[in-house]
Amino acid sequence: MAINLHVGAPASASIERQVAFIARAETLGFSGAGVADDARFVDPFETLTAAASETSRIWLYPAVTNPVTRSAAAQAKSIQALSEVAPGRVKLAIGAGDAALATGTRPSKLRDLKKAVVDIREILGEGSIALFDRVPVGTPSELLPPPVMMAASGPRTLEAAGAVADEVLVTSGLSLEAREAVTEAIAEGAIQARRRVRQVPIPYYTLVSVHEDRETAIERARPWIHFWLKQRMFRLSMRAMGIPAPAFPTPESIPTQFMRRLANTLVLAGTPHEVAAKVARLDEDGVSTLFCMLPGGPKMHEESLGLIADHLLPVGQR
Repeated sequence: MAINLHVGAPASASIERQVAFIARAETLGFSGAGVADDARFVDPFETLTAAASETSRIWLYPAVTNPVTRSAAAQAKSIQALSEVAPGRVKLAIGAGDAALATGTRPSKLRDLKKAVVDIREILGEGSIALFDRVPVGTPSELLPPPVMMAASGPRTLEAAGAVADEVLVTSGLSLEAREAVTEAIAEGAIQARRRVRQVPIPYYTLVSVHEDRETAIERARPWIHFWLKQRMFRLSMRAMGIPAPAFPTPESIPTQFMRRLANTLVLAGTPHEVAAKVARLDEDGVSTLFCMLPGGPKMHEESLGLIADHLLPVGQR
């Protein structure tokens, strides 16, 4: 099964530039596009609504929203409205809000995040694809409510997502050991909820830093890897790989060799050829969807989009 590639639009760009980015992503062959729900930038639902009229095939969703700044009722209302203009290709990605909340605002607690997912799904209707035993295989997406996807990285959150979410957006890293640990945690939650483990979709959210010079690609990934280490998003992965996870005060304090190891195992960073080879291995392992988070501002996003399309999309389309 070929990998579907989704991509994040540049959060700091204007709505017009984000819409143009998403429209271009569809033209290039990407399967989905997400817009960050970040307190500092434009409302993702405004961008996605505008993008719906400029696209016809690509999946559209906020990536990732949270239950702190928007209630379950508000989330459901917004995603239902978006679904009306882009039926069958809309979903909602929701997480604790670790990276996108205003300074001083605490992320959601797990119990509140889990409740938000359940509440949103109930508002959207019981046709939710999480109820696998009740939905016939092959049911057209236009006949189902928008899927609710929960972002997760740690064991407890992964278990909770496996129990209540339609999909689990994994932010734990891409190594084989990490993916095995992730699958085990999601399966545990699914089993407890009496769901069919094999049918819980698992898209992987990953940084994609591509450059003709490998070291440049890795250095572009440095601040993001440091941030995710600080947020403990790679804790499960590093424990599964047997790698110590010391605290680094700044991105620059991460030793070069350690940085290279993390970039090589946890994210997609390197030359176009190297990254394409990693994606091919993930494809062979059965990974179905990658959400590509691109580093840098709007201009770097647009440059990276072309590189990824040239070198990675053939893997997903073969």
